[in-house]
Amino acid sequence: MELTKEDFERSKWEEVVPAAAKKVCWEYIIPFRNKAIEAKAAGDDSLAEVFSFLSQIAYLRLQSESPDKPFDPIQDLNSLDVNNLDILKLFVKDIKDAEMRARMADVLWLRKRDYRFAELALDSYLESARILEDPKEWVDCASRIERAVRLSASLNKGVPSTKAITHIETVLDKYQGNDPLFLSSRLMEILQQYQQGDISKYSALAEKAAVRAEADCNWHKA
Repeated sequence: MELTKEDFERSKWEEVVPAAAKKVCWEYIIPFRNKAIEAKAAGDDSLAEVFSFLSQIAYLRLQSESPDKPFDPIQDLNSLDVNNLDILKLFVKDIKDAEMRARMADVLWLRKRDYRFAELALDSYLESARILEDPKEWVDCASRIERAVRLSASLNKGVPSTKAITHIETVLDKYQGNDPLFLSSRLMEILQQYQQGDISKYSALAEKAAVRAEADCNWHKA
């Protein structure tokens, strides 16, 4: 079924997002699918199609460590309806939820190769990372920062953008190696991979974190 921008507006799909337990796409899948089932049962096929399409996008699993295949399964990314993607182009920049804005803009970049969507995805991933930042549940935050770095590097001959690197350094300065798990470690690995940041500063920070982990008998982290 060919959808229209009005179908997406009528769905008021962004009102469904607050029901998710956490602001990550994976948590949006069930609410979207439930809405699709409700709409289908009510005989509203276009509304059902909107929520089905949104659940497809949310279902893609972010693989931030992969610059070439950032989403899995890749066949699901390639099977997204072209007409629906063209509609997303009309309103993606106005989406309030940073997580879905980042996801949609990234999908549009990968399918349409328009640099404007890559830049929107970059900014949105960093915004989502700020929302998800948690030194204990650190993986979602770190993966969005990593994807932002890789996106920006892909636009600039392998060199990450200043805003992405500055975001990493701001987080590292905030925790000073005192975060309980691996957020600082992962962010320093990203800096190291792209040869960014002050070597002496971060080697000292890594040592500080290692000594503290050793004192806590956290040998894996040390």
